[in-house]
Amino acid sequence: MAKIKSTGLFTAVMSWLLMGYVGWNFTADPWAILRDLWSFLIGTSSYAPAETATFLAIIPFVFLIVALSYPISLLFGVISTVVCGRSVSNMVADEYQQVTEGPFFRSFFIVVFLEEVVFRWFLIGCGSKLSLFSGTTGFYVLLILANTLFAYVHLRNFSDPDERQWPRVLPQFFGGLFHSFVFVKYGFLASVFSHFAKNSISFSMHKLQNTNIIDLIRVVVYAVYALAAWHFMNKPVSDALQWFSMEPKFALAGWTMRDYLVFDVFFTSCFAILADLLLFDKNLSKQPDEFPSLTWYFTTVPIIICIMLGMQYGAYWIASLFVNDFVLSVLIAATMMSMLSKNPSLSAAQRTFWVGIPGSFLTICSIQALGFKGAFLFMMIAVVISIPQLILDYMDD
Repeated sequence: MAKIKSTGLFTAVMSWLLMGYVGWNFTADPWAILRDLWSFLIGTSSYAPAETATFLAIIPFVFLIVALSYPISLLFGVISTVVCGRSVSNMVADEYQQVTEGPFFRSFFIVVFLEEVVFRWFLIGCGSKLSLFSGTTGFYVLLILANTLFAYVHLRNFSDPDERQWPRVLPQFFGGLFHSFVFVKYGFLASVFSHFAKNSISFSMHKLQNTNIIDLIRVVVYAVYALAAWHFMNKPVSDALQWFSMEPKFALAGWTMRDYLVFDVFFTSCFAILADLLLFDKNLSKQPDEFPSLTWYFTTVPIIICIMLGMQYGAYWIASLFVNDFVLSVLIAATMMSMLSKNPSLSAAQRTFWVGIPGSFLTICSIQALGFKGAFLFMMIAVVISIPQLILDYMDD
């Protein structure tokens, strides 16, 4: 297996603790969720249509379930190692060793998405509509069958046939039960988010970049941005909660471009600080021989911004054709844009997930509020503001 850096282990542990904190403190009634989960796991629940909730309400619920399921999966991983011995043919671990820059976010997100389509949406969601699996007993037969198959496909992670033993995929089986609970509670997209969020804890351990003084300077710069934005913010942050409602209004009453810009700078800076403090690898592009001139930036960047705005709005428009919910359309579009990135490591891919998607979400909401011309000017100002960060990225390893 690939050697895990102590900083990578720190990232994984702190990510898990942070999810647990957010899940416990921001879920409306965590004790009720625990009772529902226990009832689901011991077989006294039955399949019912997923509840309707805003994405904002689903996030802490998913974090709580992930925080509970991750140590249980680790426990069964230890048990499988005791029973079957340490694996030497795990192809996922081998991939960690051979990793180079690539579209890791896209690759792993697609895998998660397809697994949830097959094992949650199709087998459980569609299968539960068959009379054969009606009632509580039928539902639990289907649940065990779906997650057994989910675990079975993970046996292919082991290249040595002799290591393809059932105890080795116990973590996937029990992890699948938790994803199934999320699916039953809030539907397919929630289970996709749950699955990827859990995987992100493990993948964040794969860290290649070193931590140096530049990282500290980045945190200071982002902190200055956040404090300055907070100082100049004269509209209540709660206004933006309308973006997360079932019928969001992107153009917020009384907000000008300045308000959207200050709001965007504050929250993107906060997310960046959090990612840097958690020591996630950064998505640094290959460094040029010399730092590009300001002339290059102000001639080339406007063209790039026009292309990106067009792609972002196009992704949003495509998503809205299939999803009759503005918030989910924006989130799907943000995910599609993040899938275009290349990542130097799996840790950097998780930064894309936790920082890139919220940043894209804020940008797309601003596009909807300001229109194309306003959004173009918005992005040009944001580029100018980000020049210090670009310089630090150039200086980083």
